[in-house]
Amino acid sequence: MGTDSRLFAFLETIGAHTDERRGRPLAAHFGDPAWEYDAVRRSVGLIDRSSLGAVRIRGADRAAFLEHMLANDVKDLAPGAGRWNALLAPNGKFIALFRLLAFAESFLALLDREDAVTLSRGLDPYLILEEAEIEDTSAEWGAVHVAGPESGRLLASLSGSPLPHLPPGHHRPLSLPGIPGPVHAVRECPTGEDGFDLLVQRERLVDAWRLLLLHEAPKPRPVGDEAFEILRMEAGTPLFGADIGPDLGPLEAGLESVVSFGKGCFPGQEILAKTHHRGKPPKSLVGLAIEGDRPPDRGSAVLADGAEVGRITSAVRSIHPGGVIAFAVIRTTIVENRPPLFARAGDRVLAARLAELPFR
Repeated sequence: MGTDSRLFAFLETIGAHTDERRGRPLAAHFGDPAWEYDAVRRSVGLIDRSSLGAVRIRGADRAAFLEHMLANDVKDLAPGAGRWNALLAPNGKFIALFRLLAFAESFLALLDREDAVTLSRGLDPYLILEEAEIEDTSAEWGAVHVAGPESGRLLASLSGSPLPHLPPGHHRPLSLPGIPGPVHAVRECPTGEDGFDLLVQRERLVDAWRLLLLHEAPKPRPVGDEAFEILRMEAGTPLFGADIGPDLGPLEAGLESVVSFGKGCFPGQEILAKTHHRGKPPKSLVGLAIEGDRPPDRGSAVLADGAEVGRITSAVRSIHPGGVIAFAVIRTTIVENRPPLFARAGDRVLAARLAELPFR
């Protein structure tokens, strides 16, 4: 039985109802998505992140190579720091979007396992004379996301030392009882609450889950993908592979923060600079509030004056503020002019309006 098979067998023993996405199983819920949502908002929840992949970049020229290849700054990242970065195509669209963590002897890019393959293949052909090595280490690493206002207290209690304040993307090693080998807490807050990706050796994922679930005060609750989708959408957190893909660039996705306009050339830089100078991309990722109580399917049309002006990328029925909320990619002129909008949901046409992010 493989490592992930062992993990999902364990998750089923603690009540997981499993589903499948992108050809992989996931824990859809643990009996009551509303309770799981509430655990993250009020205390602490555990979310499976075994789909996380990793790419390690080593070698004396690693920082100079990545500085030349990636959209955001790299050279100023000291060990323990991290930030979102991107590899772009020459047309300024995303090839990969990821967190880049700095260690003493390497960088580690965290992203979905399929996207880790894409990133490795995207970078490797440009290694010519540089002393650098790119390695897909997804088979070595796994993660549990610890989310909620009590997440820091939980990890501090287990490790026996208080967690210093970490800016998003920054990380620190942890010593956890019964978990040998490297463990790192990476601060990340996709749910809108405080949170950490707990990186452990993939073969130790089940051990990490057991250790976390045995803790009594605060007592964590397992949280499935259904609750996570509501949490991250209310927080205004788009996902690469769902809301963002190779048809969008950073400015279209509202992710200007992953681009450094003051650094030297990198793939896609010229296109981004022209778009940035003009002040608007041709399309934009936006939030929508939609009437009714049934979310439209991904790919459903957004309409204005009877014509299609965009597509839904994700939609859920929210808990706070309530109602159906969605991400959609629509023409930027529609965002500026704000005509009445509608979303197609099967054979129905529902009124919609632009919504500020985060939704709650």
